[in-house]
Amino acid sequence: MNVKIKISDTLAKQARDEAAGAGLSLSAWVDVLIRERLSDKGGNMSLLEALGSDDLGDVKCEFPRDQSPLREF
Repeated sequence: MNVKIKISDTLAKQARDEAAGAGLSLSAWVDVLIRERLSDKGGNMSLLEALGSDDLGDVKCEFPRDQSPLREF
């Protein structure tokens, strides 16, 4: 979805610099910030959403290891 926002030129320049420093487009960087903010408020993203997003390359997913012995089938 395309969304239009109005911000000052100074803020836009700072945001573009931050996004470039993170290796992201401005849109991708804003997307990550919004997702992080919503996640902080309990709007967690599903695993499928996280795995399917190209904008979240730095998201770390840890899966618990089953400690039972390996079985052959």
